[in-house]
Amino acid sequence: MIVALALLAIGYLVFSANSGPSTSVDVNSTTPAVETTSPMTEAPAATPNAAPMTEAPAATPAPTTTTEAAPASETPATTAPAAEPAATPAN
Repeated sequence: MIVALALLAIGYLVFSANSGPSTSVDVNSTTPAVETTSPMTEAPAATPNAAPMTEAPAATPAPTTTTEAAPASETPATTAPAAEPAATPAN
């Protein structure tokens, strides 16, 4: 459902952008918009220096150390004293 809505929105934007009024002022101009063209230059292809595929040495496992958890406290839980009800104001 979301994909369909997204495709509809994209289609609306594409077609509404293409169907709008032209923004150019002089349609029948005799002078070219670009006076001279520059030659297209491309960057030279980079030569990748790939490393040979070798297996990595097996990692040594870290030494395991066991630590014991601290014992739970032996003190019993205390209960809070009951709160007294709030005094109601007299009318």
